[in-house]
Amino acid sequence: TTAGSINVRGEGSNNTNLQQGLAKAWAHTDGSSGTPALQDSLNFSSITDLATGRYEHFFTNVMANDNYAVPTSVNSSYLSIVEGYAAASFHFRISSSLGSITQVDRNHAVSATFGDLA
Repeated sequence: TTAGSINVRGEGSNNTNLQQGLAKAWAHTDGSSGTPALQDSLNFSSITDLATGRYEHFFTNVMANDNYAVPTSVNSSYLSIVEGYAAASFHFRISSSLGSITQVDRNHAVSATFGDLA
């Protein structure tokens, strides 16, 4: 019921701003069929297939700017790279790390978004 910032006591005598530490969005994407689908998510309205292994995730509630962080991960021996940020969406690329760096559609591609909502 508290509006605005909430500070909580962290380690030692430091305070942590709770809103700044929360993920504003997260997604579990499955692209293994060739058509990416959100398996589960928070604050994503849709996903678009840009090419093999390249997806664009669209936020339901947009970010304040393009200065947010998106840690990503993909199962097995693959690389995940966020290649473009915008307030309303971000581009996500998955590539094989087995020598050729070929873009591939994979299941279990996950991401979280940390930053400021608009």
